[in-house]
Amino acid sequence: MEPSYRRRNSPPSLQPHQPFQNAGPSVQPVNILNPAAHYSQQPASGVPSFQLPGGVTQAAAPFPPGPPHAPQAQNDFFADLGKTLPGGIGDSAFTQMGLAYGANFIGQGQNYVQSHYGRTFSMLKYYFNVNNSYVVNKLKLLLFPVRHKFWKRTIRQGQGGEPQYAPPREDINAPDLYIPSMAFVTYVLLVGYVMGTTSKFTPEVLGITASRALAILAFEVILIKFGFYLLNAMTVPVLDLVAYCAYKYVGVVLTIIFGFTLGPNAYYLLLLVTSLATAMFMVKTLRLVFPEGSLSNHK
Repeated sequence: MEPSYRRRNSPPSLQPHQPFQNAGPSVQPVNILNPAAHYSQQPASGVPSFQLPGGVTQAAAPFPPGPPHAPQAQNDFFADLGKTLPGGIGDSAFTQMGLAYGANFIGQGQNYVQSHYGRTFSMLKYYFNVNNSYVVNKLKLLLFPVRHKFWKRTIRQGQGGEPQYAPPREDINAPDLYIPSMAFVTYVLLVGYVMGTTSKFTPEVLGITASRALAILAFEVILIKFGFYLLNAMTVPVLDLVAYCAYKYVGVVLTIIFGFTLGPNAYYLLLLVTSLATAMFMVKTLRLVFPEGSLSNHK
């Protein structure tokens, strides 16, 4: 039995696409980079709204409140930053909210650093409060302490009327960390240079030299601190002792330079002179921390 085939009629003619009718009023697209501009076109009813297809009006959720107010200077900075963003992004409510949160975060960080590390920074600032006149006169004092007669530190009235020591730029007898730090770095570089002239320099030389010098410096500070404890002397700040002990690198640097340029005889001669000068400076300076009569009691 042969299968029967049915003849299909011609396909129905396709009608051109007709747009939907009564689809409601046209909807204005929302600029995702600047939604506040779209909402500003809505009626001022207190809550922004927009229209959905079909003429349905949908109320938009209000923007969340911003963070607590940041310092005025930071607010001005972030406000200017928002104005410089391209394409009107800086006018967006979301952008302004993010900038406000950023200003508040930076303000909290500054307050944290000031409350936890402000005292440390102010203390270090005291030891680096120097000028050119102080540096020149201090170097003369370190190399020729015999000529110096007055060794007591200057005391002035601080904030709140409390007496405190004058900073280094106002008192040549005050310890500083500028000269010791510069002398220490110069010493490490000079050792590397001298080793390089003998073809023995390696990058590890700088690290080993700095580590050994710091270890010796720490040992000297601990030893002097322990000696003051045994002799019942006045309490001396650790940074003061670090400065006093590190002044020796000034003589060490001069000894290396003259020994390298003038030979071993000049090296040993200058080593003797700088050692005596450093010893005299240390004795004249540190003897002031003992109470009156304490030296005679321990003889």
